[in-house]
Amino acid sequence: NHGYILRQRPDDAAAAEEDGGGGGGGGEEMCSYRERYVCGEDNRRVNNRSPEECLGNRPPLTRAVDLYGLGSIYFYLLTSGKSRPYMLNPGALDRRPNPREHPDWYRSLVLDADVRPVLPPEVERSANEAVVALREVARDLMDDDPERRPEAAVVARRLEKAVERYVKSGGPKAPKVG
Repeated sequence: NHGYILRQRPDDAAAAEEDGGGGGGGGEEMCSYRERYVCGEDNRRVNNRSPEECLGNRPPLTRAVDLYGLGSIYFYLLTSGKSRPYMLNPGALDRRPNPREHPDWYRSLVLDADVRPVLPPEVERSANEAVVALREVARDLMDDDPERRPEAAVVARRLEKAVERYVKSGGPKAPKVG
């Protein structure tokens, strides 16, 4: 997902720092960038787009777009790239189109509030702590409501805690960083 660029004026960044903020404070400008072919209009690129990117009358994009993109990356890590986020949803399986209709069909899945990304059954059933942690984070990041997606720092802390639990449980030692 490349539709959002955070822009801050230097004075706003300093003010956010003084307030203890992390950089998403009042200096954030809404992205005015609009790629014409963002969500399947060019018969590609629809698989990893957030619902707000697929809206016909797109609202200003926020960093939540990038958080959704991070969720997409985790989704593909969990599936080894063999599945697309909405393809295994029961609603999707019932209405698969011919390939020429695919982008519009897939966009309709992304925008359907009742259709959510679904992981393959073997990933859903896995009790492996690493898979469980990544699965939960991917789901949260791919929430259809941008306001409910966790910030990247929160995701990082959750994954760090999962790694710590894994190491404490006797899993392989985590590599030293730095």
